[in-house]
Formats: sequence, structure tokens, C-alpha cells
Amino acid sequence: MPEEQLDELIAKKGLKSFTSRTITDSARLKDELKQVKADQIARDRNEYILKDNCNAAPIRGRDGRIIAAISLSAFENYMSIGEIEDTIPAVQDTARKISYMAGYHSGLM
Repeated sequence: MPEEQLDELIAKKGLKSFTSRTITDSARLKDELKQVKADQIARDRNEYILKDNCNAAPIRGRDGRIIAAISLSAFENYMSIGEIEDTIPAVQDTARKISYMAGYHSGLM
């Protein structure tokens, strides 16, 4: 999403706080989104639900646009943050395979 469109969305919807870890500053959100784009993985570390952690990877359609995502979430009493981090390669690999099956073949497999 272009930055101007993101700014409009933030202005319209705001950045609601769900926990003390929720990103509510637009500059910080933009930095986080840059990191997500670079890593091709999004992380939620207690931002929406306390003690819940999540990794998500994009699924791309035939034209390369993101059409969905796949994620793995677990509460800390089931998986530590380190264990969640260890799942990143599997989440990304699964997203690549689903993308391939959806017709996206650029740089895959």
C-alpha cells in the first residue's frame, strides 16, 4: 500500500490500542511495516492479545499481489517466543507453497 494511502487509512480509522504493546504511533507502524516487507514475515508479540504471539507470511496470487496470509499463533503458556520465532521458516515455506499452487511462480521452489 502506498504511504499516502496508509496515511489516509490511519487518519480515518486511527490506531486503536488493544494492549500496552499495541503500536499506536504512525511512524513506529511505518517502521514496523518496512521491516515486515523486508523480512516477508509479520510478527505480533502481545500487540492484540496479551501473552499471544503470532507469525504471518503473505500468500501471493498469479500476478504477485498478496491475496491472503497464513499465520501461526500460540499463547506463551504453550509456546515460548523463541519457539514461535523458530516457526518462521516453516510459515514462510508454507506460504510459498500455497502461493505456488495459487499460480505465483516467480522465485519460488
